[in-house]
Amino acid sequence: MPPLPPGYGEREPEPTPPRRRRWRVRIGLWSAFILAGGLALYLGPLSIVVFFADDRGMVPLEFAATLRRGEAEKMVVVEEGRVRLLRFRWKEIEITDLSYLSEVLPLERDGQVFRIERNTSRKLKDAARGSPSIPQRGDPDPRND
Repeated sequence: MPPLPPGYGEREPEPTPPRRRRWRVRIGLWSAFILAGGLALYLGPLSIVVFFADDRGMVPLEFAATLRRGEAEKMVVVEEGRVRLLRFRWKEIEITDLSYLSEVLPLERDGQVFRIERNTSRKLKDAARGSPSIPQRGDPDPRND
């Protein structure tokens, strides 16, 4: 009989069980916990919401403003009459949109409501020039009446 090949008849080694990847799950859970905590802090005690109303008592849809603190400045667009800011980051807000009179307003507390005055002289100038901001005779009716 021919000789048996080497290793013939010996037991094959048992496959090693797969390594458990629990550390990935733990890191994912801790990351989610830290992100949720940061979001809760931002939406809670670390931020303020400032509201705006124009001189007619209406909520302005969208306008530009500049946040300031010392030398630092940041342009923001205020949408639907409100803006959320970090509490201690900004000290004042200046209305820079041409549709409203420019003024500097101090940021002091959460839930402040600022009344901003419309720039009626600009609207009259636009109307005199026939600017599309004021409907003119012959313009299509937006309500389709």
